[in-house]
Amino acid sequence: MTRDDILRFAHLSKITNPDDGQIKFGQPTAKCLEQFANLVAEAEREACAKVCENLGAYGKDVAIQKATLSDAASAIRARRIEDDCDTKSN
Repeated sequence: MTRDDILRFAHLSKITNPDDGQIKFGQPTAKCLEQFANLVAEAEREACAKVCENLGAYGKDVAIQKATLSDAASAIRARRIEDDCDTKSN
């Protein structure tokens, strides 16, 4: 994740001022911080899932390895659904 990604997430979460990109005066609300954290987590999950998808299978049972890597990528992406449920229950 790049610095630009983090700044974009801060802007999308309304933590920074859209005019100059500076942090808004005062403390960000819990809702803004939660949205920022969710955007960062989603980006990291997607990066991890892509690593799984891009790993090469080799040797015996290539089909099984590819399926396992695909399942791992799906499980990582499914964490978003779990996180959303956890957030709603708090």
